[in-house]
Formats: sequence, C-alpha cells, structure tokens
Amino acid sequence: MKRITIDDIKSRYKEYNKLYFGNQLKHCKFSVQKQCALGTYTSKRSKDGTITGHIWINTGVEWTEETLREVIIHEMIHHYVKSIDKRFSGLFGHGYPFLRQCRRLKRDYGIDISVIGNVPHHNEEPLPPTLLSIYKLCHFYYYM
Repeated sequence: MKRITIDDIKSRYKEYNKLYFGNQLKHCKFSVQKQCALGTYTSKRSKDGTITGHIWINTGVEWTEETLREVIIHEMIHHYVKSIDKRFSGLFGHGYPFLRQCRRLKRDYGIDISVIGNVPHHNEEPLPPTLLSIYKLCHFYYYM
C-alpha cells in the first residue's frame, strides 16, 4: 500500500461512517504523522457544545487494508462515544461504552476491533518484546 494521506483517511471515514455508524459522525479533522501509536483520537468541545474530533494516523507503518480499516474504525469508535454517546469511556478511553461499540460491530458486521490494535511489523518480523512493550505503553499514553 502507498503512503497514507489525509485524503485516504477522509474517504475511508466517509465510507465507514455510512456503513457502520449510520452517518451519525460529524465534525472530525484528520492528520497523518509518525507517532508511537497506530492511531490517536482527541476531541475539543466548542462553546455551543459541539464536539470536534481529531484522528491521527501513523505514517511510519506499512499498512494493509485490513489493519488500516481496523485502526480508523477504532478511532471512529472513540469519536462516537465522545460525540454521540457523550460518555466518559473509562481509563484510556477503552471502557464499557467503547467495548459496547466493538461488540456491536462484531455482531452486526463481523468486524473485530481490538483495544490495542494490531502491532505493526517491520520487514515482516514481529517487534521484539521490549519494543512491543514500548509500543503498547505509547498507545495507552495517547488515550490518557
């Protein structure tokens, strides 16, 4: 797969929003950058109460379509919980409201969304245990 771009994320967001979230998700920005986590979600609330999400996707990963889909949907679940459910989703944003959406996607569409995401591979070799631990720690750090 070619290097991921903001347009790639936007088009997938639009497609997945229609397919899996009934076009309910609005007000989201997108960025790409090298980062520790595969994807990151943050949000801001305006004075009128509108929540604008921001999804970052890592450019330092050799993405497969399946893994990219999982990561984008994972970040979209964070946006759903924050902007539609308007709920706090526990430690690192992966509490009950988040898991409820994961179960819904699995039940209705057969999509498996993990809390941690698939770990990136470099040269088809899994990350060594020390780097894997650092990767997981960085992923959790972004959801604090």
